[in-house]
Amino acid sequence: MHPIIDLFGGYAVSSYSLFTTLGAVVFALLCYREVKRLSFSIDIYWKLFFLVAVFAMIGSKIFYAVSFDRERFLSNPIETLTHTGWMIYGAFIGSYSALLVGRIFMKFPLFTALDIMTYGGIFGLGIGRIACFLAGCCSGLPTDSFLGVTFPNAACAVHPTQLYESFFAFSIFTVMHFARKKFTFEGFQMSLIFIGYGTFRFLIEFIRADSLLPGFKPFTPSQYISIVILLIGLAVLFFKSGAKKYFFSR
Repeated sequence: MHPIIDLFGGYAVSSYSLFTTLGAVVFALLCYREVKRLSFSIDIYWKLFFLVAVFAMIGSKIFYAVSFDRERFLSNPIETLTHTGWMIYGAFIGSYSALLVGRIFMKFPLFTALDIMTYGGIFGLGIGRIACFLAGCCSGLPTDSFLGVTFPNAACAVHPTQLYESFFAFSIFTVMHFARKKFTFEGFQMSLIFIGYGTFRFLIEFIRADSLLPGFKPFTPSQYISIVILLIGLAVLFFKSGAKKYFFSR
């Protein structure tokens, strides 16, 4: 755990800020590469990029406040949002909402845009979770496993769920990097990543310590969102891959 990193010249920077910024930059570069590969409009891409950035920041703040600080948020929303944390699923929902809003004002292939953002986003998530690990947030429950990590001032070792998620994100990105060249239907990248990440996040919530915070029983807020994401991924795969035609033509 290194919440503060000393850079050249003795300049100190928050490790969380450094790695989340790095994740955002890599996300932008990977999306840009996909834009070129899929012949997506560069002009529209940059407009969507800034729209996604704004919606993601707002969404991450709102969903954290609603999930973990509802009473304070309802009584004083502005103050709550300026002092609350960030929730990855809030950024996720905000980002995809931005594409839907952008589609109203700009003409572009929606599922191609969704594929592009999901492809870059899963790698950016992997970097972002390293930021969480260095900052000491989003960690797991106590464990005697050899994988356990003891953070400074902690009483015992815990599951490094941040690193579990980072490893999974990089793994599914690697699979997608090669598979996307063989499966060309729109929505493939989105569907595979939604199915994989939705399943993983639902399961990892059972050993995340912050999942013990007030949620919406019997599951946590993130688990309910994971179920929705998984179902969306399955639906997109079913309808966009041609499976619908196969099943209903028999």
